[in-house]
Amino acid sequence: MKVFSPFLNGDTTTSGSLNLPQHPNSGSILNPRTGSIYHDTTDGVLRVYTGTQWVVVGEQAVPVYNPNATFSDLSLTGSQSTGTDVASITITDEDNQTPYSASLSGTDASNFTFEWSNADSSSGFIETATSLTAGTYSYFVTVFDSDLNSSVYPRTTTFATPPPYTTDFLVIAGGGGTFYYGGAGAGGLRTSYGSTSGGGVSSESSLTFSSGVVYTVTVGAGGANSGYRGGTSSIAGSDITTISTVGGGGTGHQTFGPDQENGGSGGGWSNNWTDGSQSGGTGTSGQGYAGGGGSAVYGTDGGAGGGGAGSVGGNRNGTTSGGNGGAGLAVSITGASVTYAGGGYGTMAGGGANGTAGSGQNNYGGGANADNTSTGLAGNGGVVILRMLTANYSGITTGSPTVTTDGTDTILTFTQSGTYTA
Repeated sequence: MKVFSPFLNGDTTTSGSLNLPQHPNSGSILNPRTGSIYHDTTDGVLRVYTGTQWVVVGEQAVPVYNPNATFSDLSLTGSQSTGTDVASITITDEDNQTPYSASLSGTDASNFTFEWSNADSSSGFIETATSLTAGTYSYFVTVFDSDLNSSVYPRTTTFATPPPYTTDFLVIAGGGGTFYYGGAGAGGLRTSYGSTSGGGVSSESSLTFSSGVVYTVTVGAGGANSGYRGGTSSIAGSDITTISTVGGGGTGHQTFGPDQENGGSGGGWSNNWTDGSQSGGTGTSGQGYAGGGGSAVYGTDGGAGGGGAGSVGGNRNGTTSGGNGGAGLAVSITGASVTYAGGGYGTMAGGGANGTAGSGQNNYGGGANADNTSTGLAGNGGVVILRMLTANYSGITTGSPTVTTDGTDTILTFTQSGTYTA
């Protein structure tokens, strides 16, 4: 049986469909005649035989397959640190022209980069190239195959603004310094943690922090020797009322002349400048107690104790000993009970017995003990402590606070000034 191939000469008019021979390539056609035509099913083009070779008919060309990219966004809230994955990316194309590549352009492109998961760059992640705050970022992703065919995708990445969150605080100013016989007052203490704040008042309300707001922490230094008051400590931010504490009162200041000084807690009567009966320096309401007083002869008897966050300073005990320092206040904001802001003890003139240092005098914000000399001692520096749910903690700080955890909470302890960005 013979199979005849039709031969057409001259012009031919057809209507409807013209079905041409279908072949995967020209190699499957034996002894083609000049002008033979077929559909190349591999490359999707029509080919005609010129007598010496098969060529593509007319303006046809091998089809171009642009790469395709698919994205899957990750749900992120609040500020993000460098290297955070924000979306996965997968690249494919019909003719598998690997390795693939990609570039970023547009308004916020410099904030992001790629991290590929394999050698042909067919999958990976878009990640942050720098620290970013909550907000929406717009850019374009262009993906390429190995022939540099490309496709462009507009993209937006959004970090949702988290709701405000509750933060507890402990703010203690620097303790006062001493001069001669009186013990210095502790730095003022304010706290929202526990049931009691300084000076015997109830604890205060917690603070509410908002995402992206910078909260400035100031830590007061201890008052210098020679009877100076301690430095102020505080927490300040654009959306909160500043929490500030007063430095502890010094004693017997050799420049200004008072036997005691008011402060967060008051300094104890020093018996260095006056005779007779004297009261101690006053404390600040809601922060600490007054220093102790007494009756003595100038320069020959002893001094009283400085006030603490937990009680008044002790009066001079006759001619037996100096006054006791006022008690500090135990607060468990770090997860352990620590006594802070105790008053310094008074001492007797001529080297007699000292009083007892207030609990916590050697801890943050403690008032200095008297040392029976014109040199005196410096007070203890203050402290600011913040406690919040670990889920809310941003990790953005300055001033090198100590960061610890207690259960589900993170605690920042600042012993020098710095900032925390919520």
